Amino acid sequence: MTNFDIYNWPKNYVEDCFAQENEKLENIFIDDYIMKDLEFFASELEEHELEQLLSTVTKLASYFSRLRISVDEILGVKILNRLLDEADEEFESNLDQNSKNPFKKINKSQVPEEIIKQFEEEE
Repeated sequence: MTNFDIYNWPKNYVEDCFAQENEKLENIFIDDYIMKDLEFFASELEEHELEQLLSTVTKLASYFSRLRISVDEILGVKILNRLLDEADEEFESNLDQNSKNPFKKINKSQVPEEIIKQFEEEE
């Protein structure tokens, strides 16, 4: 893999995708980028080099798949935390307005003893 750098192959595709999102380009097709990248090298590579290329692409695909899943999980946690914070803020503002909110904030001393025992048993 020293005669070409496959790590840069997706660069143009990703940049063009962002340009398309900004409406600077139309109709991005990933197959066009793949064919462009492979046309040059496919005729130049020997069988063992193509096997090495396939192995490298497989490892890269695995890495980026796992990276996407991890970033998605982190994003999910951040969104959940933001939504919970927004819900808390709305709840607090409803308490301040003395609205007819069915949920009321109470102190621990106001919780019936039976409920406290149930929570302690579950722990």
